[in-house]
Amino acid sequence: MVLAVGLAALAAWVRARRAGPDWRTIGGAIAAGRWAEAEGSLVERLAREPGDSTAWMKLGGVRAAMGRDGAAIEAFERVRGSNRARAVAATQIGELRLKQRRLAEAE
Repeated sequence: MVLAVGLAALAAWVRARRAGPDWRTIGGAIAAGRWAEAEGSLVERLAREPGDSTAWMKLGGVRAAMGRDGAAIEAFERVRGSNRARAVAATQIGELRLKQRRLAEAE
């Protein structure tokens, strides 16, 4: 019985480590304006789950906050998922293009 509980705990720990930084940690870094930490955590998470649209969206926001508009646009362009997620990403791209005065591309 003790062995079974120990194995279950080990399996849970391995799954958590494989997933990378959790959303609470990432959200805390974002809320505190620790952009480099948030970016690193998101990049690590995306290395494990490259199809995570939420992580791409947050990475775009973090990079925009860092003033790295080109890198932010690249992250927003990777957003997939729901129509709403893609619409929000497209809006963010448009706003960054306007900021860059690339008006034709902002449309």
